[in-house]
Amino acid sequence: MDLNNAHTRLYQRAYNNNTSYNDEWVLERVDDTRISLLGVNGTNSKTALNNVMGSLKGDGYRNVNRVYSSFDPSDMIGMMQESDIFAVRANGNGLIEGGYTSYSYLYTDTQGNKKIISHSGGYTPGSNDIIINNMPSGSFSNVNLAVIVSDRSALVAYASEPLPHNVAKALHDKGVGCVVGLKGAYTSNQEDAFLQNFFMYLLNGQTADNAAYNASLIAFQNDNCYNLYGDGTYTLN
Repeated sequence: MDLNNAHTRLYQRAYNNNTSYNDEWVLERVDDTRISLLGVNGTNSKTALNNVMGSLKGDGYRNVNRVYSSFDPSDMIGMMQESDIFAVRANGNGLIEGGYTSYSYLYTDTQGNKKIISHSGGYTPGSNDIIINNMPSGSFSNVNLAVIVSDRSALVAYASEPLPHNVAKALHDKGVGCVVGLKGAYTSNQEDAFLQNFFMYLLNGQTADNAAYNASLIAFQNDNCYNLYGDGTYTLN
């Protein structure tokens, strides 16, 4: 329908054959890959997300949903779980104590008050926070690919850590087939460039592993800025 704003309520209207299409529906069969592109307000990433959406739709992907918002964590988790592929462009951070990562998190609002977190213990969540570690096993088992473009979303810890210590690792632990995240903190322009080039290489037929490698070289001039968990041979084709 012709609606001007996201989350607008739907109303039953009398049909009027004019130039407004608020009273008509266009129904299309959508049975292809469900892709969600989620951007958090404050990241200045709307252009990058729009470019990725345009590239995907230009390559024939119809079921692409781009949302740029100050999310409630549960809403963001819900959109992740409903997707075959999702990308998150968010603010993030992590804590290193004694040489290993205690936790990493994504901000889901502009003030950084609501978070999606993975941690190895010793963290007291806020009332609106979601701990990925505490979600049921297989919570994301339908998701083939996740790209978490936020600071320290794939911050490395010692291999002996008993729980997934960063958001990317935790998502893979809960069922995502392949997850790509960033090791460190980078500029907004670098992270937007990584996101756009990653999908460009995927659409050109490269594997997730190769796409991340090449996107990292372009965005950061360094191939050691990301971690990939799971099946790096994943392709869109």
